Amino acid sequence: MQYTWNDIEQHIAVCTQCPLGHTRNLPVMGRGSHEADIMLIAEAPGAQEDQQGVPFVGRSGEI
Repeated sequence: MQYTWNDIEQHIAVCTQCPLGHTRNLPVMGRGSHEADIMLIAEAPGAQEDQQGVPFVGRSGEI
């Protein structure tokens, strides 16, 4: 089965398969072009990312 980005985002929004799914405030989805040549992947969302639902807004965004 082939999934679209929208399918994946909908699954992440309701996923509770790990402890983070039970304690998070907002799921942190990816941002940017789905056709990009590179992708940055972080270990896990930090407190600021969890509050805003946006990746790389906390210390991890200081690249």
